Amino acid sequence: MENPNIHEIRRHRELHGGGLKEAKRHVERMQAAAHNAATELPRRGFLERTPAGDAWRRSMGRLLGTAMLLGLAGYLFYLCFLIGPPSLGAIREGGESRSWPSAEGVVTRSEFRADTTWSSGRHGQSRNIRRYWAIRYDYSVGVQRYSARRVKIGKDMESIFGEKAQAVVDRYPVGARVTVRYRPGSPEVATLQAGVDDNAFLALGFAALFFSCGVWILYVLRPGGPIN
Repeated sequence: MENPNIHEIRRHRELHGGGLKEAKRHVERMQAAAHNAATELPRRGFLERTPAGDAWRRSMGRLLGTAMLLGLAGYLFYLCFLIGPPSLGAIREGGESRSWPSAEGVVTRSEFRADTTWSSGRHGQSRNIRRYWAIRYDYSVGVQRYSARRVKIGKDMESIFGEKAQAVVDRYPVGARVTVRYRPGSPEVATLQAGVDDNAFLALGFAALFFSCGVWILYVLRPGGPIN
């Protein structure tokens, strides 16, 4: 089968004259230009300000925005289920603790601590101070002796406010006689103060907020929603 380029070479020589090499170079330049045009047009259609390119950019932007919102919704649900169930458990246990039996105990350890750590960031090093109390008390139920640390259900040992941690240490000095409430059937579970701390309700409120925001994002992303 005859090479189709031969026809182009002959035609060029008939129209313009010249040698065979010059005709071949002309045909090769024409073929390269045609190839570049064929590959450049689709690319320009998406990158330049053309209707096809604008539609493609809008589609990709919508897809990326949807993926980011779905990721945010998933993270919010994760936070909700991370802090929600423990908060509900603390509130329930705090309510039950009001009717727990009590025993006499004695504080064997009472310390206020402040640990300092340094972390590096874009703006240099920053200091992080962790303030907390360390309380331990012993008590007896029948002939069995127990030891516990919890002051109040839902109250974290750590606080960014040193005064709060120091106040707990001052209230329960070493050697102080205390009334310990313990769970019936599990006397090793105990607390010094009945009820639940406000931190548990605050954490539950944040969990409800995270859940509501996640549901709202899914509502916005639903088929036929504001951005679909």
